[in-house]
Amino acid sequence: MVDGIDFVALKKITNQVFNSALEKHKRTVGQGVIGKFFRRSLRSDRVTRDVKKQIDDMDDHRPYFTWWVTFCQIVIFLASVSVYGIAPIGIGVKDYYDTVTMSNLANQRIAHRERENLWLGPRQADLIHLGAKYTPCMRFDRNLDAALELDREQERNSGCCVRNDGSGCAQMTKSRCSTILSTFEKWSEDSPGPGGRVSGSVCGLDPRYCEKPSSVAPFEWDQDIIKWPICETSNIPNRSLASPDDRHMTCELVGHPCCHGIQGECMITTREHCDLIRGYYHDDKYLCAQVDCMSQICGMITFYTEGLPDQFYRLWTSLFLHGGLFHLIITVIFQWFVMRDMEKLSGALRMAIIYLGSGIGGNLASCIFLPYQVEVRITFF
Repeated sequence: MVDGIDFVALKKITNQVFNSALEKHKRTVGQGVIGKFFRRSLRSDRVTRDVKKQIDDMDDHRPYFTWWVTFCQIVIFLASVSVYGIAPIGIGVKDYYDTVTMSNLANQRIAHRERENLWLGPRQADLIHLGAKYTPCMRFDRNLDAALELDREQERNSGCCVRNDGSGCAQMTKSRCSTILSTFEKWSEDSPGPGGRVSGSVCGLDPRYCEKPSSVAPFEWDQDIIKWPICETSNIPNRSLASPDDRHMTCELVGHPCCHGIQGECMITTREHCDLIRGYYHDDKYLCAQVDCMSQICGMITFYTEGLPDQFYRLWTSLFLHGGLFHLIITVIFQWFVMRDMEKLSGALRMAIIYLGSGIGGNLASCIFLPYQVEVRITFF
């Protein structure tokens, strides 16, 4: 002992620490979690000398892949909840009511229905934004495209519904425009618009008043309004000096496209209404044809070709997402007590192939049989 330091005791402690750190414990092969829980033991008559030698020669791998996957899943869940919040808890739907200004410029009490989440996690639309498996975001869907084509045809035949006092206007069909409070402005063969146009008019958008891109030969705007470009710079006429033909350009309040739902739905409405239904409002556009709602709803990386979904990477991104806290807890328990032991036997590479391969294969099957289900790992909504 020197100056109160016992070198013999210190050496014993050091050797014990090194021995415990470097010692390689062989796992008990053949006895799983259930066996340990019920305190079952291996029968000695079944463990022959050859079997014992094989067990001793087996490698005991570190479960690095299980640790990494579990860590990523926990971090992603915490980040998703902190950014998107939690959906209403339950197994049904919940209605939200509020009085908002609608596209017809009337204050109405509107109900917004939202699907509940039993797992205590994000909303269905938020999971799609995070990378859940959702087939319409991964490939072209004929059914959705047919429905959107009907909407485009309806918008092609629409006009500008202008309030008689000039307080506002919104793009809609003639049947939705009030004949008492508003005037429906629609160009036709009997009453053509500028340049002999018969498609239009469009609230807040006119080729005559757009400076960029301007409608000049040989780059004149198309006769079909759903093919009109987005006007970046416009010269809106003064309301007091505007002619009656320009009323669709001088409204105080103009409706804009709002993307909502999970199937690429779009409506011309006010920001107040769009916020209530948790949609994406485009105040720089005037027609639904100018917005790619499917790309907006899917989120993540923008489609390479507009209107053609190609987010095939959702086959594996969904494996790291969870429907809620309860779903995450079940996954962590399974991976800690089952998957970890499997990886100790098979190794990280084999475990990664099994985990990712089975998950991607399951998602491929789901894309075929359940194309409109929003799925993360083993759950669907």
